[in-house]
Order: sequence, then C-alpha cells, then structure tokens
Amino acid sequence: MSKIDIDFTIETEGQKQAFDTKGILKDNVMIFHDEKDQKHTVQIDNDRIHYIRAGDPSFDFVFEEGAMHKGDYYVGNQQLKFDIQTHQLTITETAISLTYTLRQGDIVINHSELFLKYEIVQEA
Repeated sequence: MSKIDIDFTIETEGQKQAFDTKGILKDNVMIFHDEKDQKHTVQIDNDRIHYIRAGDPSFDFVFEEGAMHKGDYYVGNQQLKFDIQTHQLTITETAISLTYTLRQGDIVINHSELFLKYEIVQEA
C-alpha cells in the first residue's frame, strides 16, 4: 500500500469540479475522498477503469476505450441507468485521462472529461 497525492478534475458540459486530496493505492486500486468527504474508488484493470463514488449522488461506472458499458447513478432514493460510451482512455503510471458520453438509449445525457493525476508520496 502506498500513500498518494491526487489532483482530480472532471468537466461536464462546461461545469468543472477540481480538487487536490490524499489517498491510498494498493493492488491497482485508489481510494480517496473529495472536499465533500465522498469516497472515490478507482480500480485500474489493464485497459479498463472501474470507478465508484459513494455519497449523494453516487455512481458505479466502467470505462473502456471504444466500448459501451452499463452504469448506475443514484440521487437520493432514485436510481438512473446509463450507457457509458468511452471515447478516449489513457492510463499511465501517474495519470488517468478519459472522455465519455452518458446515454439513455438514443438520448445523449452529457459529455465529460476526467483527469486524475497521482503521485506516490510514501511506500508502505
């Protein structure tokens, strides 16, 4: 397990959320909290990312370049089902960047770009 510094940015339809935080990295899984103390879990699985955010809203999405995956988004007591179309996914030893579209059937809900940069600050 390693302690990491994280620089996180997501931009959706012109709205941007960005924060710096600390987290842990173990067995290709990053766990960190945002400024609202929502827990983020990012699992790197070869050329695929499984991203879960706990809190309100919360979601469970899989990103894989050129692929479409089903995902769940929860707001309050309501569950929304989405198709996640990943257009670009780049994974390096220090960063993840991706662009994707959320759809419900033929309807485009939004387009987003996510960038997560991380640096190991202490090996355990």
